Amino acid sequence: KTYRGLKLKEPLLVGRWNSEFADNSEEWNENVSATMGDKFETPLGDVGAILTVSYFNKELREDSLRVSPSNRRSAPPGIPVSSFPDLDGNPGTFDPYFYPGFSDTSYATSERENVTVSGSLEWQATEQWKLFTEGTFTHVDNRERVQSAFASYGGGSPPSDRELDGLAEARFGFADVGAVRYPILLSGIIGGGIRNGAIDSASSTGPADGLQIRTSNRNLGRESNSYVLAFGGEWLDDEWTVEFEANASAAQRTDDSFISTWQYNDPATAGDFHSLDARVRVPFVYSSRRDNLAYGPLPGTPAAANLLNPAYYSLFLARDQVTRFDNDAYAQKIDVERLVDVPLLESVKLGLRFSQRSTERQRRALATDTFAPRIAGNETPGLLMRTPGDFFDFNSDESYLRDFLTLDFDRAGSLRRQLLASGQLGANNLSGPQGFKVEEYTSAAYLRLDYATDLLPWPIKGNVGLRFIHTDQTSKGTQASNTSTTPTFNPVSVKQSYVNWLPSASMIVAPREEVQIRFGVAKILRRPSFNQLAPTFEFPLNAGQGVRIGDPNLRPTTAVQVDAGLEWYFMKGSVISVGYFFKDLDEVIGNEVRLDAICNPIAVGDFTPPLCLGGERPLVDEIRWVNLKGGEIQGVEVAIQHNATWLPKPFHGLGVTANYAYQDGDRDSTFTIPAAFRTPGNSEGPLNFRRLSEHSYNVTLFYQRPRYRWSWRLRYTWRSSYLLEESSDVSNGQPLYRDDRGQLNASTSYRITRLDEPVTVTLFFQGVNLTKSRNAETSLFDTGPLVRVRDTDRRLTIGASARF
Repeated sequence: KTYRGLKLKEPLLVGRWNSEFADNSEEWNENVSATMGDKFETPLGDVGAILTVSYFNKELREDSLRVSPSNRRSAPPGIPVSSFPDLDGNPGTFDPYFYPGFSDTSYATSERENVTVSGSLEWQATEQWKLFTEGTFTHVDNRERVQSAFASYGGGSPPSDRELDGLAEARFGFADVGAVRYPILLSGIIGGGIRNGAIDSASSTGPADGLQIRTSNRNLGRESNSYVLAFGGEWLDDEWTVEFEANASAAQRTDDSFISTWQYNDPATAGDFHSLDARVRVPFVYSSRRDNLAYGPLPGTPAAANLLNPAYYSLFLARDQVTRFDNDAYAQKIDVERLVDVPLLESVKLGLRFSQRSTERQRRALATDTFAPRIAGNETPGLLMRTPGDFFDFNSDESYLRDFLTLDFDRAGSLRRQLLASGQLGANNLSGPQGFKVEEYTSAAYLRLDYATDLLPWPIKGNVGLRFIHTDQTSKGTQASNTSTTPTFNPVSVKQSYVNWLPSASMIVAPREEVQIRFGVAKILRRPSFNQLAPTFEFPLNAGQGVRIGDPNLRPTTAVQVDAGLEWYFMKGSVISVGYFFKDLDEVIGNEVRLDAICNPIAVGDFTPPLCLGGERPLVDEIRWVNLKGGEIQGVEVAIQHNATWLPKPFHGLGVTANYAYQDGDRDSTFTIPAAFRTPGNSEGPLNFRRLSEHSYNVTLFYQRPRYRWSWRLRYTWRSSYLLEESSDVSNGQPLYRDDRGQLNASTSYRITRLDEPVTVTLFFQGVNLTKSRNAETSLFDTGPLVRVRDTDRRLTIGASARF
């Protein structure tokens, strides 16, 4: 709920300015806002008005390294088992293990400009009637620029010998999950030039060494406008209260992106430079430990010597895409409350809710055929630009793919026009229609009884209620048929309706004035998002990437939850609490993968069987949103908040807020263990609920006194690992986990004027992620192979506010 003008006791005029320094981008980001308001007496009643205008311009940067896991299932033909390390103490058999696969190193910056205007007008028409209207308009311009380098083994003949080089020097670790032990390569050389003791050379008949490299730039412009308008009011007397509101919101967003991908090729090759025959394979060094992941060219290798030479780059593919989103939502509600003078019963409350929501996406995508433009990076001076070269500077002693070339962002428009004029952009137009629309209409009614009594040995109060909800959903879009010939795109339109009855009850018992015991039970509902319902999917360009598909038949998640808690208010402003919670989830929404299920007609790369379209394109995995089995979650939480008012000056004002939570999930779903690691009776692995951390805690130290000029707050948060997705491209279709992570934030402020002066000026400082902790993700399980690390920003803010 927003602050409205009739609550003002005096005119309001507040200005605020701050400047935020983003450590990765090394930029200062400006944010200014102003709020003004007043209350007026008129012959028609009191009127209150508030207006807020804000503006910010922000630039952020994130470095990210992804190394998806592959698993070595058996010794390649012609390579003896003795060439591989013995990982289980049985030298006569081959031991499968995980090793690095496809890699994506990216340098991403985002520039965002935001303008927001919001206001409200409130009118006390009579002593009983109060009406209001309020609205908000937001305009956002966002420019995302991403420079990426993809390293993969590629296909072709001869293929890369992958991790066979230097296995004798490789370091392995182990993850034990249930009865299965998973060996994981933690460090080693990929394609380093040594195979079974013999040096591969250019004239060797053995496999080629190293990884092929493709670089890409993503130039995305995003413009959006959103609107919110609401009207409502309330009527009340000594016994009745009636509140009503109708609101409407809409948002339009246009995304305009141009992507170009370049192959690192050798211009001196005897074959065609604009083909895979000219690719340069680069030996890589791999290292994985905790939240530090490193993968880059072998230091000193000649193969990487020309990564900053534009003559070594051939335009592999370009894609132009425009996407428009239209969203709107309308809602109406009315609540009626009647105070009653009945034993145990305090009031009766009932209400109606109606909502109408929809989202629509239209997309146009044009792509070139691979190598068809036949453009070299040195044909136009300044066409390509280099990366900053300071990836992951927190771990600069490791090897990363730091220095490479991509299309200069300022040249994206001219290259797009050139490819459109030549007819190359759009020659590959097999992606099909990519629009969809999802509509949702809901009707709801509820009845709630509030009760209280002092007649029992202990005072009690609470409520019981019942909510009825009817939902209608319609999802329209297209889906491609799975065929070995040219795919056909079939229209899809699915309607579904469902009804839910959601009872609830709560009780508070006060055995002593400073002690409260709380109980609660309720049935809750969570509908699938529009993205999960949309039947239309987008074909990715990467041949190794699966297709994500929504399901218009998804059912909502329902759960019965029970809560109990004890609170002890042992001093003024201080409390210790202990709580227990239990949830029984009927179904949850998650991902399910079907291997080699869909023909991708626009995929580019080196295809491996199974193939479709007469062997010209690959069959790729389907990652579909589905209803999965539910389960149970239970846990306890302990919390304390204490203001140390008993301390002498100047420590009077110190305080602490802290909490710890333990959660235990028992989910009925599992995931299929990769075939190479299955043992009799162990073909399925454990799978917990999404975003469920077993342990988490927060600790905040603060100093604050209402009339003192200086205050500060120091906060540390930590949570243990949790499941992000049941199936993800990052983990090659396997579960993806977020590793343990903690973050330290701090803030302080100093009021430089006295409270009784006409203008109150306050200076403040804020720090977010002061220790610059990183986001790390693992595959299959929380102790599995490390597959992605993001170097998130440290942000420091200084500013001032003035109240007149």
